Amino acid sequence: VIIIGAGPAGLAAARQLHNFGIKVTVLEAKDRIGGRVWDDKSFKGVIVGRGAQIVNGCINNPVALMCEQLGISMHKFGERCDLIQEGGRITDPTIDKRMDFHFNALLDVVSEWRKDKTQLQDVPLGEGAELPQGLLAACVCSHTNLTLHKSWRLKKMITSEFLKHLAEKKINIKKLEQKKKQLLSSAEMKRPRGLCGWRSRTCIAFSQLSPISEKIEEIYKAFIKESGIHFSDLEEQVLQFHLSNLEYACGSNLHQVSARSWDHNEFFAQFAGDHTLLTPGYSVIIEKLAEGLDIRLKSPVQKVDYSGDEVQVTTTDGTGYTAQKMMESALVTVPLALLQKGALQFNPPLSDKKMKAINSLGAGIIEKIALQFPYRFWDSKVQGADFFGHVPPSASKRGLFAVFYDMDPQKKHSVLMSVIAGEAVASLRNLDDKQVLQQCMATLRELFKEQEVPDPTKYFVTRWSTDPWIQMAYSFVKTGGSGEAYDIIAEEIQGTIFFAGEATNRHFPQTVTGAYLSGVREASKIA
Repeated sequence: VIIIGAGPAGLAAARQLHNFGIKVTVLEAKDRIGGRVWDDKSFKGVIVGRGAQIVNGCINNPVALMCEQLGISMHKFGERCDLIQEGGRITDPTIDKRMDFHFNALLDVVSEWRKDKTQLQDVPLGEGAELPQGLLAACVCSHTNLTLHKSWRLKKMITSEFLKHLAEKKINIKKLEQKKKQLLSSAEMKRPRGLCGWRSRTCIAFSQLSPISEKIEEIYKAFIKESGIHFSDLEEQVLQFHLSNLEYACGSNLHQVSARSWDHNEFFAQFAGDHTLLTPGYSVIIEKLAEGLDIRLKSPVQKVDYSGDEVQVTTTDGTGYTAQKMMESALVTVPLALLQKGALQFNPPLSDKKMKAINSLGAGIIEKIALQFPYRFWDSKVQGADFFGHVPPSASKRGLFAVFYDMDPQKKHSVLMSVIAGEAVASLRNLDDKQVLQQCMATLRELFKEQEVPDPTKYFVTRWSTDPWIQMAYSFVKTGGSGEAYDIIAEEIQGTIFFAGEATNRHFPQTVTGAYLSGVREASKIA
């Protein structure tokens, strides 16, 4: 079997097939294995993943099992995340809770909207069609903890602080109650799905014909108008922080993400349990999977020809590899972005159905910056938390260093890592690493304005979007697409050409676990 790509999917398949006694050759374009797993070991005392480093849910997760087998330590993330404003003030936790509640309420109303079978058109997850009155009523009711409809009552989802906030804002509850009754009388509500309930993963990928940004914006404006609630400038900024986390999870600005299918995989069981930091990095697992395998580095594949009795795989330097049809196979595990841009030529070309599916997904992109300092200047303020948030001063600054992660669970070494997501990614493309560093340091000095913030002794800035053999972080569903695209991309061709990778795993996209399981899945088909 010829496997194209030595990332988690390719290596998982290669290891499985090797264990079955099948001869495997892995062709990797880069000078290293791992793909979007790439650990930087040059920081003192800490390993920082330039790519993946988090395990999303440890219960029954094969990655967590491999960590246990290899004796690899995982650090459970704490829940505390102080939101620090530019100027140095820590945001009152009740404001964060209030806006987090409001943010999740918006997502839940969108969730109800897409259940309406008459809504044929998808919209961006931030714009949208006219909001159904019943849904608006649900949103307003959920924010005031009022009766929803007949015997259906919302659970008490809000804190006394929120009710206090309503009083402070002089919100007329009686008027709101009258408006609720008026709306409910004109629009029958379906059974609510625990509206405004906490979502374990509020971010992944949302759509069928409209970006999530449009839908969120529409519902937000309607809620403000009908409820009479007016948020302060700080509350608006905190809402932008939560939206930036959604963009980080999607790997895209919300104007491209589908409102109907952004969290399509949440309809399947997901891994439960703690979210953890893989402190030694994913490369420990990657290197173990690769042990004893025939891996050819610096071998970028240019063409896959399956028109004859043999499958001919040709690299850019003209080297050819052959697989006999019906007896041997080729497995393609390259990132979605390379399939979209035609980096691999297929003969015959991929079907229109498969290409449509490939192009209906988005090649999401986030970038990282990591910095080592001479001492832990943030300790006195953050007090042992695993991360702290940066409240953006405006919507235009959303996604720019939204969260800073403390990369040493032992709190001995001085390394912070942050992420650039959403529109902020595009704004940094014309900046060199030093300019990105300057922006990051300016942000940190605003967040810790009351003290001296030292210059870093070491740093890196990732450039995944310009890596010729990667060009992305992880996939998402674009406006007009659906989760079915993942299954279509995964379909084999003539029982000879197979596909794996996170963008072929409908249940667990965007994750190393999803990539790994897709490789095991294809190995079982091939064997």
